[in-house]
Amino acid sequence: MSATPELHAVESTDPLAVPRRVALVRPDTRPAVRRIEERYVMTFPHLIVREVILFQVVVIALSLVAIAFDAPLEGIANPIETPNPAKAPWYFLGLQELLHYFPPIVAGVLLPALVVLSLAVIPYARINLTAGPIEERYVMTFPHLIVREVILFQVVVIALSLVAVFFDAPLEGIANPIETPNPAKAPWYFLGLQELLHYFPPIVAGVLLPALVVLSLAVIPYARINLTAGPLWSRGGKSTALALAAVTAALFILFGAFGCWPIAVPTLLTAGAMFAARGGATGGRLRRALARVTLPEWIMTWFVVIATLLTVIGTFFRGPGWTLVWPWSGTI
Repeated sequence: MSATPELHAVESTDPLAVPRRVALVRPDTRPAVRRIEERYVMTFPHLIVREVILFQVVVIALSLVAIAFDAPLEGIANPIETPNPAKAPWYFLGLQELLHYFPPIVAGVLLPALVVLSLAVIPYARINLTAGPIEERYVMTFPHLIVREVILFQVVVIALSLVAVFFDAPLEGIANPIETPNPAKAPWYFLGLQELLHYFPPIVAGVLLPALVVLSLAVIPYARINLTAGPLWSRGGKSTALALAAVTAALFILFGAFGCWPIAVPTLLTAGAMFAARGGATGGRLRRALARVTLPEWIMTWFVVIATLLTVIGTFFRGPGWTLVWPWSGTI
């Protein structure tokens, strides 16, 4: 009988690699290989990704219904006459019912914050855990990241609520339903979308583009380049350059055709910085720093720059008729 070859165990750094198991059996036995069905699945990506996709499908469906059918709206609001009872939308009536029993700071802030914090802490309860701690090189998005984000979010909400209790908000006068202000601006966190409405049709700027952004954020975690997390130019320099040039040209032509230069110009600048990082491992300090940036980080930087630029333009540089004005002209 020939000698059994020596086996070597090699640790893989590829998170997508399929684990292999070696079984040593006697020559006179017949091994049986069975697939083990997992009883539990991970919250992310198995559940959350499906929920995000379903949410986008519902949003698009509701948008199509809103286009085809008029909403059952009531008449123009009268600021002098308050309806009795003045009810919130149905999804807030539970909180409004709590306001009947508790002070506003308790029913509107503290109780909801305690509920969300409890939901964030429950996964850490020992009764919810079935296994001991395992040292991992990679950790899951849930609960390690999302729980911390939820806790920080609640701390910020409580801090803002306390600020709102002690300081008055800079509100304007009572709205006049007969006179519409010019320009009529949305809250600052929606001014980026309102700026997009200046370049694209409402269904594109208000539904399709935000839906594509959210779907992209749901799909990016499945990209292999997002899991290996290597620098952009670490492999496949020529093919990467061709793909980057093609995507940049397509985006520039698309947004340039609509005259949306707040997106087209940052796209060119970001692509220029990405090409400047090519071969920057032996360059100056700035090029070495750019050479270490991964593709997901480049995409996120491009998205943040565009969102910030659109919001700043809509907030400080748009005047009557949504024309471009200087911030110090007093017409914004």
